Amino acid sequence: MDHPECDRFLIDGFPRNLVQAKAFEDTVCHAQKILYFECPENVLLERLLNRGKTSGREDDNIESIRKRFNTYINDSKPVIDAYDKEGKVITISCQASMEDVYENTRSKVAQLFK
Repeated sequence: MDHPECDRFLIDGFPRNLVQAKAFEDTVCHAQKILYFECPENVLLERLLNRGKTSGREDDNIESIRKRFNTYINDSKPVIDAYDKEGKVITISCQASMEDVYENTRSKVAQLFK
């Protein structure tokens, strides 16, 4: 690492499957906590379709979004479930406004540093 004085780091969107989770823990370090941003599929679908109206992203369409949901259920959710069994998951609901989700996240992360 470039900063040996740092003993914590945040990784976004990884690991995406159990194979990656095991490889990470075997080669880098064991995860201490996992932030899980929970949001119902229908809310995510609406938000992503709205984002697609202005994002210019080709994958913000119903077909691509449904494929991403399936990949999440089949590959990524088992990672969350495995860490949850170890008591490492901090769940944050994303049904509220962006500001409320931010404040909830900030509060839960701050508790980790007490």
